[in-house]
Amino acid sequence: MKKPATTFMSVISVIISFFMIYAGMMHFVDPELFTPYVPKFLKYDLAIIYISGVVEIIIGTLILFTKYRGIGSVALFILLLTFLPIHLWDVILEQPIIGSKVKAVVRLSLQFLFIALAWELKTIYFNKK
Repeated sequence: MKKPATTFMSVISVIISFFMIYAGMMHFVDPELFTPYVPKFLKYDLAIIYISGVVEIIIGTLILFTKYRGIGSVALFILLLTFLPIHLWDVILEQPIIGSKVKAVVRLSLQFLFIALAWELKTIYFNKK
Protein backbone atom coordinates (compact mmCIF):
# COMPACT_ATOMS: atom_id res chain seq x y z
CA MET A 1 0.00 0.00 0.00
CA LYS A 2 1.29 3.46 -0.92
CA LYS A 3 1.90 6.03 1.78
CA PRO A 4 -0.37 9.10 1.55
CA ALA A 5 2.64 11.39 0.99
CA THR A 6 3.80 9.24 -1.93
CA THR A 7 0.30 9.21 -3.42
CA PHE A 8 0.14 13.00 -3.06
CA MET A 9 3.52 13.38 -4.78
CA SER A 10 2.33 11.05 -7.56
CA VAL A 11 -0.57 13.41 -8.20
CA ILE A 12 1.78 16.41 -8.05
CA SER A 13 4.04 14.61 -10.54
CA VAL A 14 1.23 14.22 -13.05
CA ILE A 15 0.26 17.89 -12.66
CA ILE A 16 3.88 19.00 -13.14
CA SER A 17 4.20 16.66 -16.09
CA PHE A 18 1.19 18.11 -17.91
CA PHE A 19 2.31 21.65 -17.07
CA MET A 20 5.79 21.00 -18.50
CA ILE A 21 4.44 19.35 -21.66
CA TYR A 22 1.98 22.22 -22.17
CA ALA A 23 4.68 24.86 -21.56
CA GLY A 24 7.02 23.07 -23.96
CA MET A 25 4.35 22.95 -26.66
CA MET A 26 3.73 26.68 -26.22
CA HIS A 27 7.35 27.27 -27.32
CA PHE A 28 6.24 26.07 -30.77
CA VAL A 29 2.73 27.53 -30.80
CA ASP A 30 3.78 31.05 -29.78
CA PRO A 31 7.60 31.38 -29.76
CA GLU A 32 7.38 35.19 -29.72
CA LEU A 33 5.97 34.93 -26.19
CA PHE A 34 9.36 33.62 -25.00
CA THR A 35 11.65 35.88 -27.05
CA PRO A 36 11.88 38.65 -24.41
CA TYR A 37 13.15 36.12 -21.86
CA VAL A 38 16.18 35.08 -23.92
CA PRO A 39 19.13 37.25 -22.84
CA LYS A 40 20.18 39.65 -25.59
CA PHE A 41 23.80 38.46 -25.55
CA LEU A 42 22.71 35.00 -26.71
CA LYS A 43 22.42 34.49 -30.44
CA TYR A 44 19.87 32.27 -32.14
CA ASP A 45 17.05 33.13 -29.75
CA LEU A 46 14.48 31.23 -31.79
CA ALA A 47 16.62 28.07 -31.73
CA ILE A 48 17.02 28.45 -27.95
CA ILE A 49 13.25 28.77 -27.58
CA TYR A 50 12.59 25.66 -29.67
CA ILE A 51 15.30 23.62 -27.93
CA SER A 52 14.03 24.60 -24.49
CA GLY A 53 10.52 23.63 -25.63
CA VAL A 54 11.74 20.17 -26.65
CA VAL A 55 13.58 19.83 -23.33
CA GLU A 56 10.45 20.78 -21.38
CA ILE A 57 8.34 18.26 -23.31
CA ILE A 58 10.92 15.52 -22.70
CA ILE A 59 11.13 16.32 -18.98
CA GLY A 60 7.35 16.41 -18.67
CA THR A 61 7.09 13.04 -20.41
CA LEU A 62 9.77 11.51 -18.16
CA ILE A 63 7.98 12.72 -15.04
CA LEU A 64 4.65 11.35 -16.28
CA PHE A 65 5.93 7.76 -16.15
CA THR A 66 6.84 6.46 -12.69
CA LYS A 67 9.72 4.39 -14.10
CA TYR A 68 11.44 7.56 -15.39
CA ARG A 69 10.21 10.01 -12.78
CA GLY A 70 13.54 10.07 -10.92
CA ILE A 71 15.63 11.12 -13.92
CA GLY A 72 12.88 13.50 -15.01
CA SER A 73 12.83 15.17 -11.61
CA VAL A 74 16.62 15.62 -11.65
CA ALA A 75 16.38 17.13 -15.13
CA LEU A 76 13.54 19.39 -13.99
CA PHE A 77 15.57 20.53 -10.99
CA ILE A 78 18.52 21.42 -13.25
CA LEU A 79 16.25 23.18 -15.77
CA LEU A 80 14.55 25.24 -13.07
CA LEU A 81 17.91 26.28 -11.63
CA THR A 82 19.04 27.23 -15.14
CA PHE A 83 15.99 29.48 -15.59
CA LEU A 84 16.22 30.98 -12.09
CA PRO A 85 18.51 33.92 -13.08
CA ILE A 86 16.00 35.00 -15.75
CA HIS A 87 13.23 35.19 -13.13
CA LEU A 88 15.50 36.96 -10.63
CA TRP A 89 16.48 39.48 -13.29
CA ASP A 90 12.83 40.12 -14.16
CA VAL A 91 12.12 41.07 -10.53
CA ILE A 92 15.01 43.56 -10.59
CA LEU A 93 14.00 45.23 -13.87
CA GLU A 94 12.22 48.57 -13.62
CA GLN A 95 9.60 47.23 -16.06
CA PRO A 96 9.49 43.42 -15.75
CA ILE A 97 9.07 41.41 -18.93
CA ILE A 98 6.10 39.58 -17.43
CA GLY A 99 4.27 42.89 -17.01
CA SER A 100 4.39 43.99 -13.39
CA LYS A 101 6.55 43.71 -10.28
CA VAL A 102 3.80 41.75 -8.54
CA LYS A 103 3.63 39.18 -11.35
CA ALA A 104 7.44 38.94 -11.41
CA VAL A 105 7.58 38.31 -7.65
CA VAL A 106 4.77 35.74 -7.83
CA ARG A 107 6.51 33.94 -10.69
CA LEU A 108 9.82 33.96 -8.80
CA SER A 109 8.07 32.56 -5.72
CA LEU A 110 6.50 29.82 -7.84
CA GLN A 111 9.93 29.08 -9.31
CA PHE A 112 11.27 28.40 -5.82
CA LEU A 113 8.23 26.24 -5.06
CA PHE A 114 8.76 24.21 -8.25
CA ILE A 115 12.47 23.84 -7.43
CA ALA A 116 11.52 22.46 -4.01
CA LEU A 117 8.97 20.09 -5.56
CA ALA A 118 11.52 18.86 -8.12
CA TRP A 119 13.98 18.25 -5.27
CA GLU A 120 11.35 16.32 -3.32
CA LEU A 121 10.48 14.22 -6.38
CA LYS A 122 14.17 13.51 -6.89
CA THR A 123 14.43 12.41 -3.27
CA ILE A 124 11.46 10.05 -3.63
CA TYR A 125 12.03 8.63 -7.11
CA PHE A 126 15.72 8.93 -8.06
CA ASN A 127 17.63 5.65 -7.68
CA LYS A 128 14.41 3.97 -6.54
CA LYS A 129 14.41 0.26 -7.20
